[in-house]
Parts: sequence; C-alpha cells; structure tokens
Amino acid sequence: IACEAERYLPLACGALIIAAPILRFVLLAQGISAEAAYRLTVTRMDALAVGALLAWCLRSKYWPLLERNAAWAVGVGLLATAGFCFLDKGVEWGGLMVTWGDSAVLVLFASLVVAAVGKLPLSIPFSAAWIRSVGKYSYAMYLFQEIAARRILLQCAHYSVVAKLFVIVSATVAVYLAAFLSWRLFESRILTLKDRWAPRPTAGTDDRVDAPLRLQVR
Repeated sequence: IACEAERYLPLACGALIIAAPILRFVLLAQGISAEAAYRLTVTRMDALAVGALLAWCLRSKYWPLLERNAAWAVGVGLLATAGFCFLDKGVEWGGLMVTWGDSAVLVLFASLVVAAVGKLPLSIPFSAAWIRSVGKYSYAMYLFQEIAARRILLQCAHYSVVAKLFVIVSATVAVYLAAFLSWRLFESRILTLKDRWAPRPTAGTDDRVDAPLRLQVR
C-alpha cells in the first residue's frame, strides 16, 4: 500500500501546486481580501505540496535532473518574483503577488533548497553556520517577525531611508535573539520528548526498521 501511495504522490502534489494559485485567483475574484487569500491554509497548499515533492524527489531518480536545472530555476524564480513585485508595487496583499507571485516565490525558494542540498556553487554559502542557525530558529522567527512587522516597522513609515534600514536591521537582530532564546528555553527541550514517546519495536519486528530515530539537539 505504501509503494502504491508513493507512486501517486507526485501526481497529487502536482495537482495541488496547480490548483492553489487558481483557487487564490477565484477567491480574489469573489471579493475575498488579498490577506485572507494569502493566509488561508487551503490556499497555501502549493507550498506544502512543493515540500513533499522535493522530499520525494530526493529519494528518486529525478533528483540529479533537479540539481542540473536548479541554477537557471533560481534565476527564473527571482526574475518572476521581482516582476510581480514591480507590477504589484509591493511584496504582499496585492492581487498579482498573492495569486501568481506566490507561485514564483515557490519556484525561487524550492530551487534554492535544491541548490543548497546539491553540489552546486550555491550550496557553499548555504553551508555557513549562521545560515544554518537561521533554519534552526526559523519557526520562532516566523512567529516573532509578525510582531516586529506590525508593531515596529509600520510605525516608521514616515522615517528616512537610512532610519528605516536601521530599524529593519535592529528588528531582525531582535527577532533572531528572541528565537534563539525560544530554542534554548523551550523548543529544544520539547523536541527531546520525541525520543521518550517514540514508538518502540514490537516482538517479531525488525529493530532496524522500527527503532526510533535518536534526535540530536544541540
């Protein structure tokens, strides 16, 4: 059953990747706000599907093909994202950016993931310790950046460009430090419970298959 499901996984992911921007377009056409179309989980299912598809490709014969084409895909995603930002005069809450721009962003970052995992020159900067630390703290950073964006950055709309840059850099550092503390005080401790509550092998099963993975938390 698992093999049969894995066979159809790429088709299901492809269908979701195509359906999501169409759904966002339909919702906007029906008068739903751009913010709602951006935030609803069902309208972001293309992002979830891309992640699942990359995981499937990593274990398939298609991964070398992705690696060979990752560099130009990064360029295409970057140009498309910049184009939608220019046409929409911003990066969010505009109709074009929410519908088709989000798909361009997906192409960009999915390609960057492939480049980071592969043996391309782009993988070198992504191997830096401080970049990998951002990935470790990314969940808390995602939560805290909303506070920074709404409570701090929106208050400096009338500031000069230099002052805005200073506030953005300061807010970014503050978000990173808050995420670091969250990891040290809460997340890393919670993750260690996975080992304690992980399923244990039952009698007659292969320990190599059912033994829980040991999570290394640093």
